Amino acid sequence: PPPEAAAAALSIGKALDLHPAAVPDASQARLFQLCMEKLRAELELAEGICYCLDGLLDQQAALLPPGVFQPVVQTLLESSDRAVERRAFEAILRSMSELFARAGDDNVQHMEPALAHLRQRLEAQQAQQQPVCGAAVDCLRVLCLRLGSRTAPHAESLLRLFVRAAERTGRSSSMNAGCEEDALRAAGTLALSLGRRFGEALPMLWPALRAAVEAWDEPDVCRAGLYALKDVASALGEALDEQRATAAIEAIASLLRRSEDLDPRLR
Repeated sequence: PPPEAAAAALSIGKALDLHPAAVPDASQARLFQLCMEKLRAELELAEGICYCLDGLLDQQAALLPPGVFQPVVQTLLESSDRAVERRAFEAILRSMSELFARAGDDNVQHMEPALAHLRQRLEAQQAQQQPVCGAAVDCLRVLCLRLGSRTAPHAESLLRLFVRAAERTGRSSSMNAGCEEDALRAAGTLALSLGRRFGEALPMLWPALRAAVEAWDEPDVCRAGLYALKDVASALGEALDEQRATAAIEAIASLLRRSEDLDPRLR
């Protein structure tokens, strides 16, 4: 596509970002349709299109009826499958996360196929020894949050995916940057979605979770581990076994004893 097309998409996105109320509803509806058409036809413009789309979703996502929501999700999923450039893939995934987070409750029942599709895509990447990106894991986290107990049929596969993403993150790779933290937070959200039923899956998560909480010299990882631990404890309540509860308390106490060495984000 010509550079003018990319510049136009970015300019519209900027206008929506800074002055959303200045764009009439009728114009927003047409822009929404154009974004979908352009994404299907010119994936090279994905970053600019998704920037524009995000501005539209801020205004329109909660109002989309299921008859519009489902084709939009399908277009985004198909576009993400076709994206080979990392930045385009991540832009599409961030737009999907925005859509799922802001969509009305009447669309929640239509989100499970997207969760299954994206989970299978990331499982295939892991099977081929390819890293998964944080934006994809975060999109699954948002879906777990919206779907709640409906994630149960996918729970074991999701948790296995999250644990592998946390363990396999290559910290020197920009593709993986932040993925470990996203995976831990996603596991915590999955625990909240399942409640006490998560207890059976905890042994799978525990080694990665405990290692993260003990990683005081990696503040972002440690903080994500602490948030995930809080979610797991909230989900399980008294069902959290005494051995792991004691280990968690000891890990946190160890952090407190390092108060002078701790990064301010962990204090």
